[in-house]
Order: sequence, then C-alpha cells, then structure tokens
Amino acid sequence: MSARIDIERAIRAIQQDDALHALTCTERVAHLTAAGLTSVRGRHLTKAMYYAYANPEGARQGTRRRRERLRLARRVATHTPAEWQIIIGRAAGRCEICGRRRKLTKDHITPLCTGGDDGAQNLRAICQSCNAGSSLGGFRLLVRELRHALSENTSTFGARFEVSGRTVEDWEQGRRRPFGVTRRLIVRFLQHQRNQATL
Repeated sequence: MSARIDIERAIRAIQQDDALHALTCTERVAHLTAAGLTSVRGRHLTKAMYYAYANPEGARQGTRRRRERLRLARRVATHTPAEWQIIIGRAAGRCEICGRRRKLTKDHITPLCTGGDDGAQNLRAICQSCNAGSSLGGFRLLVRELRHALSENTSTFGARFEVSGRTVEDWEQGRRRPFGVTRRLIVRFLQHQRNQATL
C-alpha cells in the first residue's frame, strides 16, 4: 500500500490556507462580505470563526469528528464532575504545564485522536494557551504511525519531507516537532493512508 498523494497540490492548498489565516480581522470581514455573507459586518472574527464562516461544511465535519472521538473515548473510560473538581483542586489554580495562574481548561494527556480515553487518569487542568498547543505533544505518535504504516526507515521517510533521518528520530522522540507546511503534509499523508486502509 502506498501513500502517494499530489504533494504539489497539497502544498498549494496549505499555502492558500496560510494566506487566508494571515488576514487581519478587518480583512476577514471584508473577504466574507464580498462573498455575500453580509451578517458578519461589524463583527470581530477570530481565525476559528472565520474558518467556520468560510468553510461551514468543513467546520461541521470537524465538530462531528470531535463528538465521535469523545463518544468512543467515553466507552473506554469516563470521569465524574467530582473527579474533575479533584483535578482542579490538585492544580491549585495553576496550569499543570506552565505553572501560571490562569483560567484552567480540561485537557486529555493522551489525545483522543491517538486513542486516549476520557477517564480522570487521562485528564489534567491547563490554561487555554497551553491547551491550544498541547495537541502537538502527541504528534510524535502520528509520525511513528505513518512511518510504520509505510514500512520505511527514518532516512527514506525523511526524504519525503526533505529532512534528515536524524530529524525524523527527533520528531518521534519528542525532542523536536515539525512545523508549518511539513507538519500539515504529514497529517495529510496520514489521513490519506488511513482512508486507503479502510477501502
């Protein structure tokens, strides 16, 4: 089985996404208004809101995927409100990653997308800033999963993304992580590979 996709097309799509996400709030509103969505006039649009307006079906699919992952995770293990309050108390008002006093949010230590459950032992209380970036913590598992699915060594796998085998080892060990176009290309390769496996 091969994970052959049109890399140039994927890169163009990613660069287009980057260009849209680089827009200022005013430019986002103007872009959607020009497309006929007049209800956004005068509103402050975050990147997430802009994406939801510009890609309503994609946003709905993302919400459905998240709900389905959570439903499956709760079949394995779940937590009670009392258990969550114990976790909040353990944190003592500080983020369990950066240690700052911030409003705390619920985070799955092993992400749902990599098989984590919703049990209390898989939860921690962290701030919104750390929560936004914590999903990359499980990214090394995705890199390893894709490389093993392709039955490639680190050098051959790295050549796909124009990096060295040592860099791939660092990704898998969590010492470094891919960014930007490279990161999203790996995600698209993995999605393609999973889709092929279900055919």
